[in-house]
Amino acid sequence: MNLDLKEKDGGIIFSVWVQPGSSRNEVSGIKESSLVVKLMAPPYENKANSALRQYLADILKIKLRDVELIKGEKSRNKTVFIKNLRKIYLENILKKMFSTKKD
Repeated sequence: MNLDLKEKDGGIIFSVWVQPGSSRNEVSGIKESSLVVKLMAPPYENKANSALRQYLADILKIKLRDVELIKGEKSRNKTVFIKNLRKIYLENILKKMFSTKKD
């Protein structure tokens, strides 16, 4: 997995490349060390940012308050901090997601 995950302050930081306005919410892969997330939400009025936080909380089975957008509020390329999460946990979830994906 080429996703750049950094452990810091009891959580992990990583980059997310968001594709708003998609037909469904899904993790579609890794691009240039960033997690690629497609979202149904539009890219205006902070809707895509809110949808990203909620989607990550849902797939990681964590509380919404533990997902912080720390950079890229008005960009497709965002930096996310997930509190109280270990790198290995996220890696295992993503491996399962990618192994069940059908091309």
